Amino acid sequence: MSREELAKFAGVDARQIANYELYGAWPKPETLVKLIGGLGVEIQDLFDFTETRKRPLVSFQERLVNRAQRSDRGVTRRSPPEQS
Repeated sequence: MSREELAKFAGVDARQIANYELYGAWPKPETLVKLIGGLGVEIQDLFDFTETRKRPLVSFQERLVNRAQRSDRGVTRRSPPEQS
């Protein structure tokens, strides 16, 4: 199904669908319901509700501390890997 066909069936703008596909944007719940209807599937067909979280939740404060520690070491997410 093309993006334009889905947009027509779901009543959603095709540019919104492109944002979801290309840029990792997440639809609002009401838009997700429209997309599911447009696809003619059940929500269980799109998501795996049996998977469990593999790593523990990290608090916002812990993330700030981790980010500061990485920054102190000169490590950023976009830093290229060190070559040996």
